Amino acid sequence: MTAPVRLPAGRPAPAKPAVSDPRVVSQPPAATGPVFLAGADRSGIGLLGEVLEHHPAFAITRRTDWWSRVDGRYGDLSVPDHLEALLDDLAHDRRLRLLTPDRERLRASFHNGSADYLRLFALLQEQRAERLGRPRWGDKSLGSERYADRVLTAFPDARMVHVLRDPRDRYASQRDHRGLGRGGLGAAAAVWRDSARRAVRNLRRHPGRYLVVHYERLARDPVVVLAEVVAFLAEPAATVASTLAAAATGGPGALQARSVGRFRRDLDAGEVAFLEVATRPWADRLGYPATGVAPTGTAAAAFALRDLPVEAAHAAAWAMRGTGRRPPHRPVQGR
Repeated sequence: MTAPVRLPAGRPAPAKPAVSDPRVVSQPPAATGPVFLAGADRSGIGLLGEVLEHHPAFAITRRTDWWSRVDGRYGDLSVPDHLEALLDDLAHDRRLRLLTPDRERLRASFHNGSADYLRLFALLQEQRAERLGRPRWGDKSLGSERYADRVLTAFPDARMVHVLRDPRDRYASQRDHRGLGRGGLGAAAAVWRDSARRAVRNLRRHPGRYLVVHYERLARDPVVVLAEVVAFLAEPAATVASTLAAAATGGPGALQARSVGRFRRDLDAGEVAFLEVATRPWADRLGYPATGVAPTGTAAAAFALRDLPVEAAHAAAWAMRGTGRRPPHRPVQGR
């Protein structure tokens, strides 16, 4: 294992972080905007985020899920009671409390522009980045690919990095960490299909601003892939690639090449066969060809009669349910 490497001190933050109205879309892409990490759970999005947090340019928050859990939930934020209710909840939410702001400063900034949810998110993130002495902020929230159009329109100088992993390895990791029961296989296949489909779509819709990173390449050749990521984010790769490589290979969250192909030892033939059928054609298109493994004998009969109907039903239900739904509106009492 590589010895720990002392990371360089962060670059000083600007004295007055610039906050533009995120609804303005006429600005050309720049190299100083926010970074959004996207992808399904157990795909490597967390590991990539941890590595980028070692970079002196970035302050990356973990799973705020702003657009799925907060965006639009409090009504019109130009109403003071609505904004205060949001900030009260933010201070008590385990995922959002790290954004707890200087309220007076936030109110002054927020009421000096449009009362937009993503503008508020930017102000919260910029305050945190300034506290950490980092010039650029970022967020790693699962499923951010579902909101790419909204996010990349709101922040015209932003970049989004989407991490994809072999759907069979991803499910094996899920099952190992969460103990998934019946139905988990079908849901896992549906989530992966949706994420993969959006990866292809977003690459086409946002050229130059959307990057897909395969976990397998990242785990096997972190130096090269992380240099590509940093170059995509318009940071000087020559000065940071070695630092990022040391962070990726030297810590407790290290990228592990041995986790690539783990499904071959961890999943049974029925699970592999179901995933290979359920994730086509996207798996083939994205470089995860089928093995052709299939259960035989009594195992095949048992899977077909007991497991297949349940897993197929869960996959169909997840797909029909849709994704990216906003939470119900939170009633705000008058103050």
